Amino acid sequence: MDTYIQITKAKRVKDYQRLGSFLFTILFGIWCVKVGITLGIEASKPLPVSEATITHRVVKEVSIKKPEKYIGKFTIYAYNSVSGQTDGSPCISADNKNICERFAKGEKLCASNDFKLGTIVYIKDYGDCKIVDRMKSTYSKSIDIFMGYDVATARQWGVKSIEIYTTH
Repeated sequence: MDTYIQITKAKRVKDYQRLGSFLFTILFGIWCVKVGITLGIEASKPLPVSEATITHRVVKEVSIKKPEKYIGKFTIYAYNSVSGQTDGSPCISADNKNICERFAKGEKLCASNDFKLGTIVYIKDYGDCKIVDRMKSTYSKSIDIFMGYDVATARQWGVKSIEIYTTH
């Protein structure tokens, strides 16, 4: 009987510890919000770019022009800024700009050997995408959509054959 009482007391102590942790988390969250408001920190102010913020972003749907010239069907892949998918500087694209920061700001960016850097292509069912990077030289009639550090989303995209248009 003593063992049962000790086990019951131990379970109660763990329950109280869990409840305390839960309440602390809630109160700390409320305190952070109040401090943020008192210090005048705006919720809409962009956070510094890091690997943590790049995977969660809002894509700005801005169509530059209507698709004008049909180019053909291309093989569309997705890639990430992770080891094994890029060279030694995964956030620097072929146009020498930081692709990770641009992606975090909502730009849709792609790699291709078939277009000049800076060309905006329209990918059916994806939207406008700016060519800012290059692929391995063996790829032709291919486009690689940049997806930051989100490997799961890139794998979910897979490989697709999609119609491509230019917007100018």
